[in-house]
Amino acid sequence: MSREIDMRQRALAQLRKHSHRILAAGYGRMTPAMYSQWKEPDITGELCKAMSDFMASTEAPKWIVHYSLRDDPKLNVAGKQGESRPRIDIEFERVQRGERPLFRFEAKRLGSNHPVGKYIGSEGLGAFLSGYYPLTHPEAAMLGYVQSDDVRRWHQKLAAAFQQLEPLKLHRFGLQSVSLASGLKSWRSVHKTDGHSQLTIWHSLLPFY
Repeated sequence: MSREIDMRQRALAQLRKHSHRILAAGYGRMTPAMYSQWKEPDITGELCKAMSDFMASTEAPKWIVHYSLRDDPKLNVAGKQGESRPRIDIEFERVQRGERPLFRFEAKRLGSNHPVGKYIGSEGLGAFLSGYYPLTHPEAAMLGYVQSDDVRRWHQKLAAAFQQLEPLKLHRFGLQSVSLASGLKSWRSVHKTDGHSQLTIWHSLLPFY
């Protein structure tokens, strides 16, 4: 492995890890029960504000200078201009000279009238698998805003849905528990995209009840 490839892979791993640490820090500044009836864009806006406040605070670690955060940005996609461009819920950019990789999060509510089908459907996980959301490297993240029952119950529902291998183009192992940041309940899944490449999705369920 060349030095350049090794450095790129380390930078991408840091982008994933640090994005989730910022996410956990921002979530930790919120009062989850306040948002039990809120819509997804409103929760995301408050979550991004809390993350931005953390990034600008003296609590933030030194590595924070390497990252910028965007709330609901438009994405540049071939054949799409202006308002027709897709939007992603949260985007982190690694700020550096040369290539600036992006790590993108799509968020969905999980609760009454907001079933797992919307989380894994064409406007959720499916938007990554279809290529509707462009990526700078084969990783992205999903957030589930849990507004009823509890995280354990919704994880069970997701795990059951992930047994439907063909619709989700699951590559291997289903949902694997992972540790991404203190305070986050997270899992990993690996899929084949519509273009037949491999894509890793990092899932975190955030209680808002």
